[in-house]
Amino acid sequence: SFLSNLKVPFEKIYHTSHGISRPRRSAKSLVENLPVNVRLQLQAGDVGDFQLPAGNYKVYENNNNQLTYVGSGYSSIKSEEEKIKIETGSTRDILCSFTLNEYEVNKNDGKAEVTAKFKNQKDKAVEIEWIENFRDGRWKITHSTQDYEKLDAYYVKFIVKIPAKKEKELSFKAKFERG
Repeated sequence: SFLSNLKVPFEKIYHTSHGISRPRRSAKSLVENLPVNVRLQLQAGDVGDFQLPAGNYKVYENNNNQLTYVGSGYSSIKSEEEKIKIETGSTRDILCSFTLNEYEVNKNDGKAEVTAKFKNQKDKAVEIEWIENFRDGRWKITHSTQDYEKLDAYYVKFIVKIPAKKEKELSFKAKFERG
């Protein structure tokens, strides 16, 4: 073991992603149930005070000197300032579904409306990072019930906070015009 610390601080991130593209030009309502994935994120410098090698990282949780396997993931070479992101799988106690309420695209323009429903079955509040992929840089959100951050021309990020044992519903409308 090359760990400098036995207790490495980490952040648990719940995340999901969705895209509004459709195989047909016009569609009625479509519901997709998607997994909520779990990522453990930690600062490389908290593992060791040197450049970390690339490889698989296995994560265990210590409960009363009993190690429980949490998951594993691959990471490239990381310097002390960089973050290691380990995808450990999906959770079964946070559920999400996306409904494409409206989707119309023709040769000049398009519009879409999406409703997202999240259900937190945990005994504690959670925060979910939802990335929406537009697959075309001309889409713009015209209305949203949730604040979001535009990451680039193709992606926006929503941070969804859900109290323990509660549900939350969000929606947005988007459109594009060909120039």
